[in-house]
Amino acid sequence: MQKRAFSFGCVNEMRPCLFGIAIFLIMIFHSPLAINTYNVRFFKVFCNIGVEMFLVLSAIGLYRSRKNDRRLWPFYRKRIERTVLPLLPVVLVWFGYFDLLGGAGWRAFFADVTLFTFWTKGFRTEWFVALILMLYAVYPLLWRLRTAKQGAAWMWVLIAAFVVLNAVWAKAAPVSYERTEIAFSRVPSFLLGLLAAPWCEEDKKAPRGTGAALLALFIALFAFKFRMYLLKPWSRLINAPLGFLLTLLLAQLCAVVKDAPVLRSVEKFFAFLGGFTLEPYLLRHNGV
Repeated sequence: MQKRAFSFGCVNEMRPCLFGIAIFLIMIFHSPLAINTYNVRFFKVFCNIGVEMFLVLSAIGLYRSRKNDRRLWPFYRKRIERTVLPLLPVVLVWFGYFDLLGGAGWRAFFADVTLFTFWTKGFRTEWFVALILMLYAVYPLLWRLRTAKQGAAWMWVLIAAFVVLNAVWAKAAPVSYERTEIAFSRVPSFLLGLLAAPWCEEDKKAPRGTGAALLALFIALFAFKFRMYLLKPWSRLINAPLGFLLTLLLAQLCAVVKDAPVLRSVEKFFAFLGGFTLEPYLLRHNGV
């Protein structure tokens, strides 16, 4: 097995495998297995970290797409073709059955199909689609901020701002916050991915000991989450750094494993799984 220095470029190199791991974790989280043991149950619930991983990877992938073609319409067209068009038949049939055949009427049907009811009433059937489309819409602006002279600083400011907004909103108006916190509390994960995107694109090499330091930080945060009973928004916000660190660490691990003949089939399996889009998995559920 060949030794490799810790490099952010591994994330781009191993993106299909990492997407596959993210999907696999979410499948474990949504599995119907009933577990009574706290330790095992905690691990099962922790598997929803796959959503944070997916947001980190999406931000990194969008950075390359935007860098290669800075025209707005081609950027949005690709997002529409990848997300809206495949899901439109699903939501039309789903809400057509529940709203139109169920007697709710055309107004409710239109509100559900356009995702309006998630932001206003907290209906979570398609919360992830509502979040990712919102992030797609503002991504060109975020990309301009990240590529500015003080781009990294801008990202840290935005991350801090969203953490504060989550905390203030949850404290000041817990009822309204509960409607959309499943999406709003995950924005920092996307911003962390955008923070690291240029480093991944440029294959930035990290200083010696970075891998060990990131692993130690991940273990510390994981232990804190395991031992402490965290309330919202902190129970989700802590997943942002955990998902970000896990993505970086697994990228390095996958890059090493793919050169090992015995474990190469494992990497190929996750890369195959990563070829499927994540949205249909999440659309089947009312919330993660």
